[in-house]
Amino acid sequence: MKKIFCLLLALCLALCSAFALAEGTTVTVKGSATVYADPDQFSLTASATCHGETMTAVQQELSGIIASATEALLSAGLREEDVTTSGYSCWPDYDYSGEEAVLTGYQATHTLAVCCDDLSLVDAVVTALSNNGMTEIYSISFDVKDKSALYAQALTEAVQAAQAKAQVLAAAMGLAEVSPVSVTETSSGSVAYNVKAVASSADNSGDISTGISTGSVSVSAAVEMVFSVR
Repeated sequence: MKKIFCLLLALCLALCSAFALAEGTTVTVKGSATVYADPDQFSLTASATCHGETMTAVQQELSGIIASATEALLSAGLREEDVTTSGYSCWPDYDYSGEEAVLTGYQATHTLAVCCDDLSLVDAVVTALSNNGMTEIYSISFDVKDKSALYAQALTEAVQAAQAKAQVLAAAMGLAEVSPVSVTETSSGSVAYNVKAVASSADNSGDISTGISTGSVSVSAAVEMVFSVR
């Protein structure tokens, strides 16, 4: 009698489970995708630092370097709006080797940010900066100016990936009908191709051959979706 009761209970639970699945249940899955594209712009940062006995002398020297570098960039093909100041600082120098600090001079640094839509000008830009007193060139990166189409593609592929997962789960449960209930955009982002190598000096024999390659830019999207499965 006890065995019969257990068999009936198990059958009842199985029927209830089957009924619940027939009525429909939900699965939650995540999908992500990344698409790649060739860059259409590059940016970099360059700075010059001057030392002198007076702050006026330092600032005058630094102003001349920036003017010369900016003129060279414009001559290379950049527009005025492509070159902006991203940082400026000045400070006194002291000698602390004795009992009292002794003022020894002054320093100032001027930093330029360069952004250009013409990738063929990379070498010319590095040359213009290096040949005109900009002693540090860094943070060179390549990017895509308008990523909206790339992101739409990545988002579409992320949704498709989530749907594929839901169909696999439904098939594993012996179900065939999969319908989306909700979708949430969980994250997105793009990664510019960064170049660490920098040229800080050059001769005047022509554009520097930097050997910098543009690489590719990645744009990612991710979603979380809820599906009804039957």
